[in-house]
Amino acid sequence: MRGKRSERNLPISIIMGDVNRLKLVNDAFGHERGDELLHKAAGAIRNSCRSEDIVGRWGGDEFVIVLPNTNSKEVIEIINRIKKRCSNEYVNSLSMSISFGWETKRSACEDIFKVMNNAEDYMQNSIFLGG
Repeated sequence: MRGKRSERNLPISIIMGDVNRLKLVNDAFGHERGDELLHKAAGAIRNSCRSEDIVGRWGGDEFVIVLPNTNSKEVIEIINRIKKRCSNEYVNSLSMSISFGWETKRSACEDIFKVMNNAEDYMQNSIFLGG
């Protein structure tokens, strides 16, 4: 029965996001401003997602978003909504931005942890390439 329940959520996509310049904000303006940056990022993410999506802070400056019944096209739309919201947010005159990576699980036999690792790898590459 477990397999059938998980199949009804397919495709399921995972977005990993890394808030850019958190260390710079913390070092230059203090941890209170860094916390403000994280709160603004969380708000931009949460307000860009749907009610059935799961948003969580993954650690430090990273967030994870789990998107049931979401294909690649829809993931890109959600990421673009988040980026648009971020472009209107500032902390001490620095614009907010988040680097993203994502992957989609299309079949029940795919390992969700592999999908998540791929999303994180793509996010890290995005950071390296500038965003």
